[in-house]
Amino acid sequence: MDERLRKIMKKAIAEGKTIIEKTKTGEIEYFRDEETGILYPIFELDDEEEIDPMKIPFGLMWKEYLLENKRHEITTLVMTGKLNRRMLEIQEMAEDYRKKMVQELLNKNPVPETDDILERASHLNHIHKTAGEMVVKDIIEKVV
Repeated sequence: MDERLRKIMKKAIAEGKTIIEKTKTGEIEYFRDEETGILYPIFELDDEEEIDPMKIPFGLMWKEYLLENKRHEITTLVMTGKLNRRMLEIQEMAEDYRKKMVQELLNKNPVPETDDILERASHLNHIHKTAGEMVVKDIIEKVV
């Protein structure tokens, strides 16, 4: 944002001349450039914390899903400075759900009692893969 717009934004905020739009994911605040009549969003990016991408695989999947399918929602989260916080929430929610699904699947279909380590490992791998697919279907693709 250039210095002229930054001054207009500060003035609009100081004078209470902003416009607030309510959305499903929060509120977006705008200011109007009186010279051009264009509305500009007021960004709050300074509050975003850095996140190690390796620690939030489900959060990143969710972000990619929003980028491909729900552009307005992710734009709102970025503009309100809530994207990283929401990615962390999604990661926690997805991990909890995955653990719960692994336990339920193991209760329904326990590890076979056999000496064949490969068969046991294959069974556990299938359980974890199924639980991961359930997370994508039930959390990543449904939660905004």
